[in-house]
Amino acid sequence: MKKLLVATGIATLFAFSAQADDDKPVKVEVGAGLTSYGDSQSIGLTGRANLTVPIVDRAFDIGIEVEGGTQIDGAEDGIIQLIEIDGNPEEVFTSIEGFGVQNHLAGYFMFRVPLDSGLGITVRAGYHSSNFGGDRIVEIPNLNQREVELIDLDFEGLTGGFAAEYFFDKKNGIRFDLTWFETSDLNFDNTSTWSTISYMRRF
Repeated sequence: MKKLLVATGIATLFAFSAQADDDKPVKVEVGAGLTSYGDSQSIGLTGRANLTVPIVDRAFDIGIEVEGGTQIDGAEDGIIQLIEIDGNPEEVFTSIEGFGVQNHLAGYFMFRVPLDSGLGITVRAGYHSSNFGGDRIVEIPNLNQREVELIDLDFEGLTGGFAAEYFFDKKNGIRFDLTWFETSDLNFDNTSTWSTISYMRRF
């Protein structure tokens, strides 16, 4: 599937290059921003780049986009349980530290509608490969026991979402994305919805 995604993207790039002329210039945007990874409550840094070309008398843009990211602040949570061990009640502390999306990579097809000067709405759909990770720690203070288990979950699947952007001038703008990621392959959750706010630079 990854090879198919790359091959399709390359073919699309060549098609856009062949189609582009003075009346339909190719647009290239590069940006970076902060992402909130849905229910995991962790924050990450996401970078992206896209290439689009206007169609239908410049009323719409179609194109491709790639993005990648990693977390910069993982989620933390913990519980305390009273468990009987060798006939004695003991406090057991279980915590999750640094949990979140360690890395992700995605490719999309884009469809953008410029609403007004500087404004635009984008719909995009594609495929992603992502990794969730963190530490699960179990401690029994009275017994001086501490165990650390690495959480390492890989998953891939379909992805898609919506974006709204506003460009202050011909070069600089901001963009807000809501993106859905399929995670059902690992039974981790059926879906995960991420939100991102980015600075975008147009060339």
